[in-house]
Amino acid sequence: MSSEAGITIVRHPEVTPDIKGTCYGVTDVELSADGLASIPRIAAELKDYRPSKVYHSGLTRARLLAQEVASVAGCELAVDRRFCEINFGAWENRTWASVFAEAGDDMARIIHEPATYA
Repeated sequence: MSSEAGITIVRHPEVTPDIKGTCYGVTDVELSADGLASIPRIAAELKDYRPSKVYHSGLTRARLLAQEVASVAGCELAVDRRFCEINFGAWENRTWASVFAEAGDDMARIIHEPATYA
């Protein structure tokens, strides 16, 4: 493990299974039982990176892990909404299948043109 300063980005643990297949973007979904159970293990691993500050999006799925990491690492915790997932607008909380059925090839544009597609 290097002692150099850097940024480590970690995705949230597994979300609740009832949201599987759903475009949930900025919706504040809960973690699954396995996701919740994984938090102490992940936090213990991340402590070894010796973070000086832990940022999270404010969404529950990210906040719970961030709080544990900051607690075990003894560092500051901060919310930064810029870490939130994309707001999918009219696609939010719809199944991906229904989004693809309606949007067709437009769905690919959000992946290939993320800065300009709306």
